Amino acid sequence: MRGARGPRGLLFGAVALGAAMALWLSSPRPPQAPRAADGATRSGAQSAAGAASSGTATDHGIAASPVSWELLLRADAGVRARPDSVRVGLATVPAEERAAALEAGGAALAERARVERWIDLPASLLDDGSVRVQVNLPQADRYVLQAAGEDRLRQYDADFTGDEVPAAIDPLRGAGLRAERDPALAGEIALLLRRRGEAPDAARWQRLLDRHPEILGAYDEQPIALSRPRVELAPLPPQAIEAVWLVDGIEAQVQAVPLRAGEWVGIRLDPLAHAVARALTVDLLLRLVRSGDLVPIEDAGLRWQDARGEHRLRSDVRGEAMLASVDRQRTLSLQLEFPAPPDELPRWPAQRELELVVDELFPDATATRRLTYTVEVEPLRWLLVQSASLPLDPVRSAGQPYPVFVLQQRVEGTWIDIAADYFRKLDEGLAVSLAVAGEFRVGAVLAPWTLVFSTAADTGRTSRDGLHRVRLDASSGHACELLLLHEGAPLPRAQVYAVGPLRGMPPQELVADLHGRVRLHGVNVDTLRVEVAGFEQQSVDVRGPSARVELRAE
Repeated sequence: MRGARGPRGLLFGAVALGAAMALWLSSPRPPQAPRAADGATRSGAQSAAGAASSGTATDHGIAASPVSWELLLRADAGVRARPDSVRVGLATVPAEERAAALEAGGAALAERARVERWIDLPASLLDDGSVRVQVNLPQADRYVLQAAGEDRLRQYDADFTGDEVPAAIDPLRGAGLRAERDPALAGEIALLLRRRGEAPDAARWQRLLDRHPEILGAYDEQPIALSRPRVELAPLPPQAIEAVWLVDGIEAQVQAVPLRAGEWVGIRLDPLAHAVARALTVDLLLRLVRSGDLVPIEDAGLRWQDARGEHRLRSDVRGEAMLASVDRQRTLSLQLEFPAPPDELPRWPAQRELELVVDELFPDATATRRLTYTVEVEPLRWLLVQSASLPLDPVRSAGQPYPVFVLQQRVEGTWIDIAADYFRKLDEGLAVSLAVAGEFRVGAVLAPWTLVFSTAADTGRTSRDGLHRVRLDASSGHACELLLLHEGAPLPRAQVYAVGPLRGMPPQELVADLHGRVRLHGVNVDTLRVEVAGFEQQSVDVRGPSARVELRAE
């Protein structure tokens, strides 16, 4: 079985009330102030009402003069709308599209309008079971009115302009789903919904489901957790779907469900399907210990992602962390993160990636529910760089790309650049972390044309204090003058970027003099790459006292 996975869907929620709002309901009873929509504050509502009464323009270019309208929400088969569920979305055309929409005509204006905020509306229940909505609102290019029926299945949705307010609205009939499971079933149980048929009024249902982000997410591979023995989901569009039961992130059971308008339908998790899915997961106890003596590593962070989302744990005093319901057959990609005390050299690498497949690690334990896996972590070694002639500080001054320090390891007779977790400034020099034993040295790039290497140290040998000392001293180098030319003519005041021989080093910006000359000091490399805007990059031999650089246009 495959684990559930998929991109997170876009959830469209209510936007906070934040601009002009007008005077409200006028009726035989005293006026009742509308409830602010999600996230709106009382002061925001008051300031909006003030803007409406003054007739000033809103920040979207729409006059704030109030528009009055009235309509009825009809009952259906004795089921009424809930007065406390009525809301309206004020839709306006984005400012950057408004001129084009006005030129195209009124219909285009309404079509391009987007709901910018929702307002909860006061409404009153009439004797015949209908609900009356009678309000004054700020002007908008379009209005979207929504409400819910008392049975949760009936939903109201209407989309209109201020000149085309309907007299009455009938509800859409949705469906409901009751998902049940035996409370004795263990593990994390969740549900996904996958469309297998077209829903009538799909655009209207999409808007209505914006009020129910959990349900909307279930259609987009974001499982609904079923923490209770019975969970009811409504309203749902009336269409054919597949209900996918997940057990510990594993697809345990798929049921075809025809959702019919105005009806509830029940589904139930098969205990046998649950047992099969549970057999595909295992509780994995991870033990983090120091390599060699197996001393526990406390307070290490563990982070991983699976079909149920991102998980984070920390190892306890025994170096242990329990990973519940791990898929036995899938690769578990773990990120280990180790604490780094600020006042001493870290004992562990900053991070370590770990990929595990339980069935490959434990091929003979297919019937075991709980397994233990030990991870041995090699403690860091340290190279201490000392110098009598160079400042050894990895923190560079603002705006200065150099010096840059690099770590190199000798591999089969060749020095190669490798990564180091830490470069730490100490009173005695520069401490550089080493993840493994070997022969290492440190390079100091003082400029793209000045490169100095330390002596080498074999960190496989024992050290009295755990530090392997090397020396790094400056070399004098020589001066080299570059003459920048194009078609034989100098390039005065040319802006030059010098790029050194090591990969990943930042360029050094220089400016030629009035005669197109750039003077370099302390040169101890053989070649230097030179870049000038509008010209091809050139590799220049800088072993002599001067070099002519004939640049070719791009």
